[in-house]
Amino acid sequence: LGAVIGSLFFPCLTTSLLRSPDIDLLGGTQRLLSLARCSKVTDAGIDKIPLCQSLLYLNFSYTSITDISALSTCVNLRGVNLAGTKLQSYDPIKWLNGLEVLNLNCSAIDTIGDSFAELRLLRSLDLGNTQLRCLRDLEFLSSGQLTRLEELYL
Repeated sequence: LGAVIGSLFFPCLTTSLLRSPDIDLLGGTQRLLSLARCSKVTDAGIDKIPLCQSLLYLNFSYTSITDISALSTCVNLRGVNLAGTKLQSYDPIKWLNGLEVLNLNCSAIDTIGDSFAELRLLRSLDLGNTQLRCLRDLEFLSSGQLTRLEELYL
């Protein structure tokens, strides 16, 4: 991941680093931000992420975040990894219309509702090892709107 040209990879990024003048994360041209397994990532620490308009791929897997509402304005995101998170709501995902890859493996998601019905560009969706227990939760798949979906992991 860190070798991607034009990307920025931090194994662990704190809120204070986001505000550091030495790191041009805010307003920069980064395409990838991976904070996977970073124990210091908190809900308060991700509120600056929407300022990164060039950000295309975001990895928050296995972090302690519970609220991703700040990401609802990150319309340029193409891939989001939220595997292993304990989000309180997955609703903000519906605003990420450009999303092509979404990983929710091992997450606390237990219901979907209409959160994913508008993700028309979605090609890959990983819902494996989640709390989804009812086929009714997957009704959005039969809506006919996810015509580009190629990979579905349950």
